[in-house]
Amino acid sequence: MRKDLKKTEVDYRTFVVLTLRQKLPSFLTGILVFLIPLLFIVSQKAWLYRKSLKETKPTAATTKDLRKRHIVAEGEDLWGIAQKYFGSGYNAFDIASANSLTEPYILNKGQVLVIPSVRPKKPTQGDITETSASTSLPSTKTMLVYTVKEGEYLFEIAQTIYGDGNLMGKIIEANKLPAPYDVVAGQKLFIPR
Repeated sequence: MRKDLKKTEVDYRTFVVLTLRQKLPSFLTGILVFLIPLLFIVSQKAWLYRKSLKETKPTAATTKDLRKRHIVAEGEDLWGIAQKYFGSGYNAFDIASANSLTEPYILNKGQVLVIPSVRPKKPTQGDITETSASTSLPSTKTMLVYTVKEGEYLFEIAQTIYGDGNLMGKIIEANKLPAPYDVVAGQKLFIPR
């Protein structure tokens, strides 16, 4: 019986070597087909991550901005937060800009705001004269006429013209604009000098 067993025994060493020789090229090709795209994706993600780190790396100028943070409490608005940090609500737009907030500047409880390092803004002071208290529209000789562009709003227009968006009240008064002071593209506005 031993002679019969020897005839049916398989030389496993030879079998494994033969199988590897036949199947190894296909196996390696399959691994390469899988690994090359995987390595490409991982390297792209790593490159994007490094790029984002370079772009967001704080500089000496922005480090101060990043130190002051405010967590929004229930019922807070930008005006009140600006008063708290700057003693003036007129810095509300600076906070909105530093946090890339857009109108209507809705804040959520728990939202973290960066408080920028800027000088406090105070309201513009002026005298009320007969011409400024007049109820008729001013003449175009003492005013510039400005045409509103698509997507513009009063604060932005005042920022462009006067260098201070908080002076938008001058434009509102000169044009007798009703609340909520919306403007549309193509609208002509009198701009007091």
